[in-house]
Amino acid sequence: MDQILVVLPLEEPQRVELESKAPDALFVYKDQKTVSEAEVKSANIILGNVPLSHLQDVPNLRWLQLDSAGSDLYAALPVFQSGQAVLSNASGSYGVLIAEYMVGAAVLLNVGFHKYRDQQKACIWQNGDPAKTIDGSRTLVVGLGDIGTHFARNMHMLGSTVTGIRRTQGDIPSFVESVHTLKDLPDLLPKMDIIGVCLPQSKETTGVFDEKIFSFVKPGAFLINVGRGSAVKGDALLAALRSGKLGGAVIDVFEEEPLPVQNGLWQEPGLMLTPHIGGLSEQSAARAKIIALFIRNLERWEKNEALESEVDLETGYRKI
Repeated sequence: MDQILVVLPLEEPQRVELESKAPDALFVYKDQKTVSEAEVKSANIILGNVPLSHLQDVPNLRWLQLDSAGSDLYAALPVFQSGQAVLSNASGSYGVLIAEYMVGAAVLLNVGFHKYRDQQKACIWQNGDPAKTIDGSRTLVVGLGDIGTHFARNMHMLGSTVTGIRRTQGDIPSFVESVHTLKDLPDLLPKMDIIGVCLPQSKETTGVFDEKIFSFVKPGAFLINVGRGSAVKGDALLAALRSGKLGGAVIDVFEEEPLPVQNGLWQEPGLMLTPHIGGLSEQSAARAKIIALFIRNLERWEKNEALESEVDLETGYRKI
């Protein structure tokens, strides 16, 4: 009999539906912030991100369903690298939520809301730079997965011409002008007004936006990063902002989190930063999608079928 540990809050109808998919399993419901190492150690299946430290000695674990799209820290653990347990992430659950964050960031940067907020705190009544519009702009979406695709569609609907980058070119969505791979970044960046970064963490994506790549950016362009902090080198970002190469940035993820208090990005007026909140699972719509994904996957698990959003440990991307 499987013991299934659930560390996400579920409504009673969700519990009933979940338990109906595995009637012979023992379900244990715990709080994500206070779940103990012993409780994790006794589980065969887990729904929700538990502390990495709790997963060092888990002989019973066979499958972990994360509530995050990012999975690199978990994928590196021996329990998954050895093949003892399967890891699946919540890719596909955050597209709408984070894409709206990105659209909001694009509007903020185009109008300069962050600068006016600074003026408000200083009691300064003064016009800033003329606002730009999304309509008529060019947007580059670096990472055309679930989040990037939603962002691309939204920007297209607002009148921006959208170009995409992903691992393989593949089919081109109707709302995207063209699709490229990372090797084309130097050719594409000089034409782009808005750069949205939605990359997962992998060997290929680490440090993509470094000093050299920023040198190709169109002067005054805006950068938005909601993927993984490792994709953008913090020192290169700060230099690009201070030099005026970048016109501004909204960043939700950083190389080191929490961002150290001595980091110069805190004080950079051209930057609006948020503490990795773009895809919080506490948001009800996102959590509902995560739970629905787990219910579908539990049905697949019972039938010994491949799981949705199973993590490819080599690439960091989902398999299906």
